[in-house]
Amino acid sequence: MHKFVEVGSSYYWASFKGRLIKTDENAFYVFPLFLYEWLEHIHQLSLLSEIRAYDFDRKLFSYYEIRERTLGEEWVYDFPILSYPIHHFSFISDCFEMFIEEKKQSPFEALEKIIKTMSRSLPKKTVKEIVLFIIQAQGLEKKRIHFLFHDNLRTLLFSDRGEKI
Repeated sequence: MHKFVEVGSSYYWASFKGRLIKTDENAFYVFPLFLYEWLEHIHQLSLLSEIRAYDFDRKLFSYYEIRERTLGEEWVYDFPILSYPIHHFSFISDCFEMFIEEKKQSPFEALEKIIKTMSRSLPKKTVKEIVLFIIQAQGLEKKRIHFLFHDNLRTLLFSDRGEKI
């Protein structure tokens, strides 16, 4: 049963890739592929049972099997994901997946997007730690002048007053 799938719908394309966990008569359950691979890489697949899989209604969605893996990069696995609450794992992996996909255009725009998107789902402190980790891992501190041209990035990095992002 455990296979890689891409989820879709005749109404719209969901573009969600994951690991099929189980199916029943009403739904199928898919675990985010990027996070699955991360946990697999750090030998923590036992945590899967504690993380909620996404459920898709069989009447609206379908899936097909894929062979590909995600765009994961080795440096991502150095982030200490296990030191965060388990219910944040999916959001944390989404941050890294978003950065990898978006950095081709501009790594600073990718960081800006992470801040805008994930500040609703993660504590500001966690978002800041993720952003700082990415900056260091990607050597972006050498180009820190770019931080000044991105409002959310500048606010997150240089404000200690707890301003809303």
